Amino acid sequence: MNKPDLYIWTEYEAERLELALGRLTEILSEESDVTSVTYVDFGKEAAGQALCMAKFAADIAKKGMDGLTEEELRTYNRKLYLCADKDVYETSFLNPAYAVSVFGKAKGRIVSAVFSGLVAKVPDVYSGILRPFLYSTELVLEVYALLESGADANALKRALFYHRHDYCEERTNAGAYAMYTPGFRYFYDLTMNADLSNHAYLYKIGCPVTDNMIQISSFLATLPEKDIESMAETFVNGYVEGFAVTGTDFSKKKYVQVVTGYGFERITRAAIRKIEALGKEAIVLYFEDVYGENWLGDNRQAAYDHRNDMLLTLNKRMVETIVRAEKKSFDNVAECMRLVGGPAVQEIFGDPDFDPVNKPEVLSTDAKMNKLQVEMKTRVFMLREQYMPSEERSFTIISYPVPSIGPKFKDIFKATIRVNTLSSARYKKIHQCIIDVLDKASYVTVKGSGENKTDIRVMLHELTDPAKQTNFENCAADVNIPVGEVFTSPVLTGTDGVLHVSKVYLEGKLFKDLCITFKDGKVAKASCANFPTEKENADYINENIMDYHETLPIGEFAIGTNTTAYEMGIKYDIQDKLQILIAEKTGPHFAVGDTCYSHSEDKAVYNPDGKEIIARENEVSALRKTDPENAYMNCHTDITIPYDELESITAHTVDGKCYDIIRNGRFVVPGTEELNVPLERLEKAKKK
Repeated sequence: MNKPDLYIWTEYEAERLELALGRLTEILSEESDVTSVTYVDFGKEAAGQALCMAKFAADIAKKGMDGLTEEELRTYNRKLYLCADKDVYETSFLNPAYAVSVFGKAKGRIVSAVFSGLVAKVPDVYSGILRPFLYSTELVLEVYALLESGADANALKRALFYHRHDYCEERTNAGAYAMYTPGFRYFYDLTMNADLSNHAYLYKIGCPVTDNMIQISSFLATLPEKDIESMAETFVNGYVEGFAVTGTDFSKKKYVQVVTGYGFERITRAAIRKIEALGKEAIVLYFEDVYGENWLGDNRQAAYDHRNDMLLTLNKRMVETIVRAEKKSFDNVAECMRLVGGPAVQEIFGDPDFDPVNKPEVLSTDAKMNKLQVEMKTRVFMLREQYMPSEERSFTIISYPVPSIGPKFKDIFKATIRVNTLSSARYKKIHQCIIDVLDKASYVTVKGSGENKTDIRVMLHELTDPAKQTNFENCAADVNIPVGEVFTSPVLTGTDGVLHVSKVYLEGKLFKDLCITFKDGKVAKASCANFPTEKENADYINENIMDYHETLPIGEFAIGTNTTAYEMGIKYDIQDKLQILIAEKTGPHFAVGDTCYSHSEDKAVYNPDGKEIIARENEVSALRKTDPENAYMNCHTDITIPYDELESITAHTVDGKCYDIIRNGRFVVPGTEELNVPLERLEKAKKK
């Protein structure tokens, strides 16, 4: 395993940066036309950003991160991300709409993407990695010179293309090094060594520090150590249990990817200590960095505006370059990848509602782009599988609220801990009662109530030996915390109907009046009512549900049983804010995309009663043996119908008998009465 070039800083790079900064200083002093905004104004904003980053890097080199005062760190954090401030953003070149208003669509989109690329290198400066900053600075100067000379949009596009193309391998190598090896220790050292009793450490991470981060860190600092230990224990035990449930050998693994949220470092530290007590090493990553949703802090619209920047230079050549670079990066860290057990993820919920605005200035996708994106993701995913087979690893995910969820945050946090620690043993017994009924069925119907238009038939696999086989997994609190669902991979042929939800958040994005029609288990039509035009709504679904595929199969049908979580959502009026991890347990849900057994279909999995779960594939994933490139979608999006929008879930046998699982929002299978207690409490409270 070689240390990536991106981490190496020599006199040659230092000289290049010095020259670039010199030119940027000149640009900063140039006069601009007071009557209109021009390329000089872009140069000045970019120069100010880059010179601030350079000054910060120089201060770190001179004093060390610990040598900077809290006030100095706070001031730098504010300045480095000032362009993302919601008021400043409107007239910043970070905003594609503003850049387009100055340079026109073709040039403006590229100018904004270049500036965004520079700002995206701020975290690298924090961790002492300066080459990405150097490259982005040189690109800014190249684009500035092109604008000054009056070059056309194609010239700007070529500059951006070759910047991404030429540094792709170096950048990808560094990414794999940070993701799959313990070599990049900045986040680990910060988590394990910082004074977590004072939120000042947050200003050393490299992200825009928000009120949410400060408040959650300060709140966790007040909790007794036993509470922190309990949360960490639930988290780590869930991870270890995931290996046991799937029959995967944890002893062969050396590394655990601990993916955490900003401000949650106290829980993360406790979890790392428990992981190390098991003889494993932690690779610390931040959720926001891995998934890239909120990299500009509270300004989620800004991050959304740049979601398609990659498309500006995406073509067949770039796809080949990216795939080739990924292959080399995996080769470099192959030994470590084989020893990575998978991610242990701490997610958050309760961020302020985000109803994105679709700006016409932002590049939208088309059929050609969709095809290229799907091809690229599929090839990279298949490559990763060669180095880290899914059947040889596991994961766990747990979720906690953040203070912006509302004034009852502390009560919600306590309620979430209760939800996350519900008895798996008790739920396994309840689930078994439901599974015993479902296993009599050849198909299941789900129908909505009131204005909910859901009416769908879900076909099940045939059990050739019911005494030893089952269709549904009895899901406890292991890979998906909290406890609370039974799920299956449906047979696609004959699975027909409509799935409808009046309002749902998927990955933090609001969908209004989401309606999906399925034919033979695949999406035939999908619509929502977020935007005024049909095309805008179609594009929104394409990006955030379909993942750019023309159609997707139903990968999962599940019945959520965590009525305690549902009660929490209603009681605190946070149903629309619950992380999908919790929300999916509060009613039946369907997932479009891959099955829950993706890439592990041939590995036998058993329920606690000893029965083998045979429903591990569908007609699409079965193609893995004959047409592997079309067997997987590399996405999985859960869509939940809440109990209060549900009329019935009914199991239908081959001989025409019907058995209700849920009727009028209540569980009716003998042995499930306990699940109705929270629902009845809600009903009584509503009457009062």
